[in-house]
Amino acid sequence: MSLSIDKVVDYIRNRPYMGGIERDNLRVKSTGEVFTPTKLVQEVLENMDIEKFKDPNRTFLDPACGDGNFLSEVLIRKMENGSTFEQALSTIYGVDIMIDNVDLCRERLLCGQEHLRHIVERNIVCVDALKYHYRFDGTPCDVVETKAEKAARIKKEREAVKRQKEREKLAKRKKLEAERAKKKAKLERERLKKQAKREQDRLARQAKREQEKLAKLAEAQKRTNEKGKVKLAVPFSDLFGYQ
Repeated sequence: MSLSIDKVVDYIRNRPYMGGIERDNLRVKSTGEVFTPTKLVQEVLENMDIEKFKDPNRTFLDPACGDGNFLSEVLIRKMENGSTFEQALSTIYGVDIMIDNVDLCRERLLCGQEHLRHIVERNIVCVDALKYHYRFDGTPCDVVETKAEKAARIKKEREAVKRQKEREKLAKRKKLEAERAKKKAKLERERLKKQAKREQDRLARQAKREQEKLAKLAEAQKRTNEKGKVKLAVPFSDLFGYQ
């Protein structure tokens, strides 16, 4: 029983972008992985000659297939133009250097048809696209990595890891320095605030002491004035003979 186009579309398109796999910056930088969004893939294929999809024997190859964004849309278009699922699947080929991408691509194209797994195992391979012979016959790459190439690759990977760790270390140090500066500024503000409060209290106490001192002086002056007054025993009129 042939798989319907509706089931194929639903299986292929209803999945998370990039297979739902988180890829760190180091991996993306070293492998050059850039996944083309489905909408952009569809726009590219729409600009191609429709006759290319009508021929059930025409093959399609993606040398950097990722999780199969391009190949899965080609599969859909071939089925929309008359090919059966098995015919379309047999004419689609893909290469990727990362095994998790290859596994995702195979599973995506297979649409649950496990009896056809031998097709995707043969047509979707995990190799370096720059060194592959593109015979898709299960044989290894013609060009084998030399010891010098391997050593250079390992050195490059280690240097990339080292640079990444240095960047992470620098970022962590900057974060700690920023936190320390923030804490120091906060402590300085609190110190200045306490210092201003102490100065304010000192001035208030000094003003109070001045007021108390002035009050005492005023009281002492008052007592001195009272002591200096002369109290007469008889009226002035009697003393000086005034009538």
